[in-house]
Amino acid sequence: MIDNKVKVQRLTAMWALSEAALGGVLHAFQVPFTGLFINAASIIFITLIAFYSNRKREVLEATAIVLIVKAGVSPHTPLNAYFAVSVQGLLGAFLFRSKKKILFPAIALGILTMLQSALQRIIVLTIIFGVNLWESINIFGNYLLEQAGILDKGQTTWDISLWLILGYIIIHLIAGVLVGIYAARIPGWVKEEELKQKEFTLEVTRRFTENRKKEKRKKKRWLKPGSIAIILLAAAIMVLSYVFPELESSSGRKAVIMIIRSTLIMLLWYTFAGPLLRRLYNRSLARKKYKYSKEVEQSIQLMPALKVIVADSWGETRNLKGLPRVRKFITLVILALFTVRFPEE
Repeated sequence: MIDNKVKVQRLTAMWALSEAALGGVLHAFQVPFTGLFINAASIIFITLIAFYSNRKREVLEATAIVLIVKAGVSPHTPLNAYFAVSVQGLLGAFLFRSKKKILFPAIALGILTMLQSALQRIIVLTIIFGVNLWESINIFGNYLLEQAGILDKGQTTWDISLWLILGYIIIHLIAGVLVGIYAARIPGWVKEEELKQKEFTLEVTRRFTENRKKEKRKKKRWLKPGSIAIILLAAAIMVLSYVFPELESSSGRKAVIMIIRSTLIMLLWYTFAGPLLRRLYNRSLARKKYKYSKEVEQSIQLMPALKVIVADSWGETRNLKGLPRVRKFITLVILALFTVRFPEE
């Protein structure tokens, strides 16, 4: 096993890799709730960095390194993703001030991280599409319920958007608790697995020296699937408001306003506000880049090896399914991080 300093360095590099590449992988496989999985990875890595660190500031330093690597490897990442990582790092540094017990700080980190993610998504949608978004969801949802015979005409309508928001937040809170519990248990799992997997780590060492995968360039997306779905919803309401006069006469106008509003805000963001804020943010990262230049370079050099570790660990668990596979996969990844010797180091 390597010392704690190298463990923290490798965990930081793996966290940076997950921030830079995990979202693209999940989008490629059309996995729902991609943000939830990316946040879960952050919770796990922050917890492990805090557990194995020798100094209290290492979580903050790791966060700065991850942000710098993320900006360099994945330059088209939205600014809200940088904000999320920054908040997660600050929360981790505050909650893990003591390493005597990591279970409750890990659960607290999971809850706060997932809550921040859910609320951030809801606030951003409200800013872009306005309150009309939630009104449109209510109109369209109640119309479908009426057509299905579940809701009678003239009956009090349901606040469907409120239930959707509450359900979305509850899903994230439950995930936060579960991920926090898992994150706190990983060091114990790694110890249990260590003696069983000597052959596996040797194989990973051989494979990563022989196999270097080339990075595929990612296409820049202007609209995400969620935004496209909302625009389609607005279009559907416009059509329904003219085809079915029983719908409120203002529904079509609200949908038109929602589309115009969202288009103008996104144009303003992508052409002016976004680039300006990104330049300001990159300047602040540039000041830290010199301070952590060695650590950043080490993290980038490790990425090809880390990808092999992830691929081999996933392949090693192919005989398992569900949560047992996830547990085994995470354990093997961390164990390989702590045992494989890299020529670059």
